[in-house]
Amino acid sequence: MPTPFDDLPPKYRNLSKKELKAALDALPVPLLPPARKLIERLHAAYKATLKKDNLRNVQLRNQWRELREPLKYEQVSVRTSVTHYRQLAESHIPEARARAEKWLAVLHEYEVLMQKIVKQFDRWHKEEMVLPSEKAHELNAKHPPGNRLDPATYRVRNNGWHWTDWPPPAIRDQMKAKFNALPDPPRGKRRDPFTERLTRDLFNARRERLRRAIDKEAASLEDQLSQFNTGVYDPNDHRHQYMRERVEAQLEAVNKAHDILFAKNTGDPLPATWHGLLPKKKTITRPGASPDESNEEEKEFW
Repeated sequence: MPTPFDDLPPKYRNLSKKELKAALDALPVPLLPPARKLIERLHAAYKATLKKDNLRNVQLRNQWRELREPLKYEQVSVRTSVTHYRQLAESHIPEARARAEKWLAVLHEYEVLMQKIVKQFDRWHKEEMVLPSEKAHELNAKHPPGNRLDPATYRVRNNGWHWTDWPPPAIRDQMKAKFNALPDPPRGKRRDPFTERLTRDLFNARRERLRRAIDKEAASLEDQLSQFNTGVYDPNDHRHQYMRERVEAQLEAVNKAHDILFAKNTGDPLPATWHGLLPKKKTITRPGASPDESNEEEKEFW
């Protein structure tokens, strides 16, 4: 479909505003003022659109990378476990071989599942070019949760902040059941699938981003509270008293989120916004929620 930018000559598209002015001034036959203004206006609109597209591409790259990094770490960890159990499968002890073969079968299924998730992320990122939060909202709109305050009932939990939130609940439960049915490993601890862990760099980056958001919100609330203390509002007005109590409650919640954030250990899961650090107070169950939607969810995801 043609756009207004098609009228902008290609030789002007990569020029800066200053370079465009010099190029127009250097024309052997000067343009009429209306034509010159049209080119300048088209050039400015082209640059604004290009900047917007570049920002969108940066958002896409960064947000999908935050999902892929923990997933890649989990894939490497699983491959290490596969190598270990392959060595045990060559044991001369029949019990050890049988136990290793069971673990290898389930680990292979887990590997295949993660590969499917990687391919799906690539398709959403490179073909559909949607942000993770946009795709999570779309899937949750198609499959409304039975309990809006319980992440476990969402098609994509926690707005898709971690890769473990994306597989449908039925698939997650099936895989966890298979791991739970495996015999205990001879050495070390059991492996649990869909562990919500972050890499060190990603954890530090997210914690810093949440800290800045919390500090900004706290500064805004403290500024509002100071206005009550300086007499800007009437303390005898019940409406102003209600507003003050509400600001104080919000500030208390922000300070609590700050304490929870810095009580986290490196690698612990962190939400996309500081509101996710606070515990939910109550649950509301949606009437008519059916567990039979799991098959549709699986088809939708894969």
